[in-house]
Amino acid sequence: MDFKILEKTETDKERNIVQYARSKMGALASDRESCVRVVTKKDHANGKALSLISNEDHPDCPKNTGAVRMEFFCASEIQKKGNDVHLTEFQQMDLKGYFPTMVMNKLMATVCLDR
Repeated sequence: MDFKILEKTETDKERNIVQYARSKMGALASDRESCVRVVTKKDHANGKALSLISNEDHPDCPKNTGAVRMEFFCASEIQKKGNDVHLTEFQQMDLKGYFPTMVMNKLMATVCLDR
């Protein structure tokens, strides 16, 4: 996977990153790429963090003709409760273009096993 951070600002309460990623999908599907903004806000007093990941049109990240630009959105709330960490997360992904069911099933099985 190719990965680049295009922008990054960070304070004690907020992190804002624009990143580009490109993944090789093998012989059965075109490479996929994404350009997203990741915003994380921290609330230290309440032990919470909120994170949003969404597509970004960035001048340093033009669409590559050799890859399909996928869409991704993720919203997360992370909260410390005692010795536990609670995570609530919503994700939506559109890989765009043709993507064989067999490859998707294998990919999802790998992702689920890694978690």
